[in-house]
Amino acid sequence: MITKNNGIKFLIILKIINNIMKIEELFGTLQQSMVETWRSHLKTSKYSEHIALDEYYSAIVDLVDALIENWMGTHDKVEDYENLLTLDEYDSIEYFEQLREIVVDGRELMDSPELESCTDDILGLIDRTLYKLKNLTESKITPLSKYIKLLS
Repeated sequence: MITKNNGIKFLIILKIINNIMKIEELFGTLQQSMVETWRSHLKTSKYSEHIALDEYYSAIVDLVDALIENWMGTHDKVEDYENLLTLDEYDSIEYFEQLREIVVDGRELMDSPELESCTDDILGLIDRTLYKLKNLTESKITPLSKYIKLLS
């Protein structure tokens, strides 16, 4: 059964298998990731998620801008952008896992070490964000009240 979530995954995988991911889709998805994470950052009630998303959307703009400008320095100008992914359909961890897959697959479109390096910087940011979302959660932090009880 194809649901909305796995239907989107299927579409992305189909594009990748058929080698039809377009640079406009990679760039558009990366650009939209800033907006998606900014909105989610404002909506979350979890402090650790709020901070992790803040760090992502604060850094991604310059990284994507560098990638696109480097691309356009050696290729045609990109004018139409298309987003493949929205955060409304996933929780933050699932979103970044899907985004990572798109970027890894989009890296195949990079035809120079400079473009690969820019893409690797973006993957590094996504990986750091995933680490923070998965491991630096409130439930893994010992509450201060526990330490106060130990001192009493």
